[in-house]
Amino acid sequence: MIGRLVKLSVLVGLAGVVVGVWLGSTRATLGPAPLKTVDATATYENGFGRASTEDDEQQFVFDVRRIPWVSGSKVGKGDPPCLRTPGRKADVEIGYRDIRLPDGRTTADVALWIRCR
Repeated sequence: MIGRLVKLSVLVGLAGVVVGVWLGSTRATLGPAPLKTVDATATYENGFGRASTEDDEQQFVFDVRRIPWVSGSKVGKGDPPCLRTPGRKADVEIGYRDIRLPDGRTTADVALWIRCR
């Protein structure tokens, strides 16, 4: 009886591993997910950066105090030099990812870094 229980447990465990490997290889990306970039115009308003592409097809809102940035040869995190004056427009490049929302159908573009132009 105990021998059959052990065999059954091992078989169920192996089946779980096989299914897990299959699901992981077909449903998940391997390695870092690709990052997309887009040129946009951004402004600083009340602690947040707001940016949109020229055709307004994509819009982004991000926390200016936390976003990683590049400006010329300088690199930093928070308070990018091109977005320190409220209301002033700045040309930027935004690195972003499409994030699937909890409903499973909708995605949102999330800004991960900006480059001041």
